[in-house]
Amino acid sequence: MVLEKRAISLALKSILSVDRRIRCVVACDLEGKMRANVLRKGVESLEPEAQTKFFVEQAAIGAGMGHSGDGYHGRIRMVIVVREKLILIVFSLFEGVILVSADPDLPLEKTPGIGERLDMMEEAIFPTRPVPTKFDQIKGDLR
Repeated sequence: MVLEKRAISLALKSILSVDRRIRCVVACDLEGKMRANVLRKGVESLEPEAQTKFFVEQAAIGAGMGHSGDGYHGRIRMVIVVREKLILIVFSLFEGVILVSADPDLPLEKTPGIGERLDMMEEAIFPTRPVPTKFDQIKGDLR
């Protein structure tokens, strides 16, 4: 469990390296249980810890609700919320949700790069299920 938590934290820390304006990265499962979070050194949270947990739970619920349209529209990749004091980017993965909070001046064109990095690290963050590959999709189409 300690090694798993360390691997998750290392994966989340690599997201912080994408841009200095990224404040915090949180990983949670689809029930909203926080698995790990990393906060950039020198950055203080904008809300109390209880409110952070509430935001994480709400993001997980929202991501779960979006799965009903996956068969028609494809899976939700990310949702971007731009507020006065921060940008919140919610990435929906197969086994959970990653929340990235950033300063409001983060260029939105950086978000696809963050998503691509998360795709590469999803197995380290949520090791309970192998990530489907393009080959798995082709195999499924042939059946």
